[in-house]
Amino acid sequence: MPLLTYARYQQLGGELTEAAFSPLEMRASKVVNALTHGRARRDSPPREAVERAVFALVAAMHAEEGDEGREVTSLVNDGVSVTYAAREGSPAGRFARLAREYLVGETTADGVPLLYAGVEA
Repeated sequence: MPLLTYARYQQLGGELTEAAFSPLEMRASKVVNALTHGRARRDSPPREAVERAVFALVAAMHAEEGDEGREVTSLVNDGVSVTYAAREGSPAGRFARLAREYLVGETTADGVPLLYAGVEA
């Protein structure tokens, strides 16, 4: 089961087509599941913080595919050459930081923080 359905994505204001959304949702869910050590997928239906984290990741991953919002550092007109400023950090690191913003402080029904990386007893 996806962590964010297309219907819920649209309710949150998403504008991608379902065909564009589906692969990004799958990638975003993998990020969230990795950060939560599988705890996020145990909730049915997913909690709102998880849905919003996946929503934000889908938007970030979609923006990453193009040059939207990137700073232009050099432009040549006749030869049509554009150079963009490098994005800070790796995509994986940026996506993990973004997801953590939504998931910090969230706990399971048993009170275990979703982002807890230790051993559960």
